Amino acid sequence: MVEKCIFYFAHLLKKHLEFMFHLRRSPFLQVFNNSPDESSYYRHHFVRQDLTQSLIMIQPILYSYSFYGPPEPVLLDSSSILPDRILLMDTFFQLVIYHGETIAQWRKAGYQEMAEYENFKQLLQAPLDDAQEILQTRFPMPRYIDTEHGGSQARFLLSKVNPSQTHNNLYAWGQESGAPILTDDVSLQVFMDHLKKLAVSNGKFGAKMQVHIQNDGPVTIQLESPAAPTDPKQLSKQEKQQQRKEKTRPKGPSESSREKAMQRSKADPNASSGAEGDVSSEREP
Repeated sequence: MVEKCIFYFAHLLKKHLEFMFHLRRSPFLQVFNNSPDESSYYRHHFVRQDLTQSLIMIQPILYSYSFYGPPEPVLLDSSSILPDRILLMDTFFQLVIYHGETIAQWRKAGYQEMAEYENFKQLLQAPLDDAQEILQTRFPMPRYIDTEHGGSQARFLLSKVNPSQTHNNLYAWGQESGAPILTDDVSLQVFMDHLKKLAVSNGKFGAKMQVHIQNDGPVTIQLESPAAPTDPKQLSKQEKQQQRKEKTRPKGPSESSREKAMQRSKADPNASSGAEGDVSSEREP
């Protein structure tokens, strides 16, 4: 049994839409604040690199370093920016190491130089070693950026993450902890909701659309239209209303002449050719 007004999305297609969201925010499509040379440079390497590197250009990789375990990939989202974390973002063109607010304060205080805080020193060194390995193996060499919370270079990270938390919904109920992004750009959730509305707006009730994905087989998407009537009585009412509208609608000269010709053809079958000639002659300038 299918519930009403629910949009079902396949997992593979959802990941595809995430890449679409980040692609429209990437320098390949957004030329604002970029010179023509920079845009050409980005697009040139985008078409020359392999699939893995091209996907990194569209949706950068974000790693999190903390005291609670080994480095792990996290969502490219503002909720991943925490005060006790160090983030390493790889955009292919830039390598950004971002220190959270608490980590930045400890580093300024010089705790990494004290023997009793050896674990903190190792935490600071871990993203540096990983970034150095990427710098040595990648061509062209990416730009290396070391920044912290409140730093001017932090904009390279804030401009790439999904702004799920902004100054507009900072104190909304149920929001996870994270750094708010001061932007008016739409978030991934708003982008997905808008696509769902577009897909459902023209869909018929209970209609199914088959989408074939290469090497993954067909995927069925259920389209539910809340405005589509389910009761046959409602359908007949709509048809009657449409007929009344057609009767009350003012008719143009060409429509009235065609109706007269049809009436003459019904009255006299032999006059059908002449009626058709009258209609065609009226259409001529």
